[in-house]
Amino acid sequence: MSIRLRQWARRSFIDPKPSLIALRKYELSPELAMADSLVARLRINSLRPEREARIACLFAIGIEARTNASVQVSIGESEDFDFLARWVVGDETHYVPVQLKELAPEDLNEAHSLEELQRSLAPRLESEAALLVHLNRLGSVEFSVLATFAAPFREIWFLWAGGPRQTEWHIFGDVRGSPSQISFDYPADGSE
Repeated sequence: MSIRLRQWARRSFIDPKPSLIALRKYELSPELAMADSLVARLRINSLRPEREARIACLFAIGIEARTNASVQVSIGESEDFDFLARWVVGDETHYVPVQLKELAPEDLNEAHSLEELQRSLAPRLESEAALLVHLNRLGSVEFSVLATFAAPFREIWFLWAGGPRQTEWHIFGDVRGSPSQISFDYPADGSE
């Protein structure tokens, strides 16, 4: 086992479903309903770790839907990634370091585009990490645009909500391999 794999194996990993269920309860709480819109949407700098953890957990759920394997995540930046995904198939443990980028909501940055994001990533050296682009906008998704997105990452994935209630999510990738779209539901505890 390489030094890198040993370091990754020592990290703490979480099951994404309980984390997402707890976050959804917080999002629906009366306290948050009274909060500023940016706070409620986890858009202030102090809530960035929670926002990124949420996207990491949603990515894990999407990969679970695609692979039928239980996927866990380790939150926290290291080297050239923002979080680490892990799953086991048979007796083999798979690790995927993931760099997270976002197409910001239009009300926060209307001019931001996938083309701009692609240009900003072009000068980077080739990375062993996967790239996850959170399409944080409502509207239709142009699969032909996603399928031709190029960046110097081992894998390229896209994640987006199916509507404003964010109960249905979609993941599309790996663009560098044989891309396909998988839809999945935001985890619920059954009391909603």
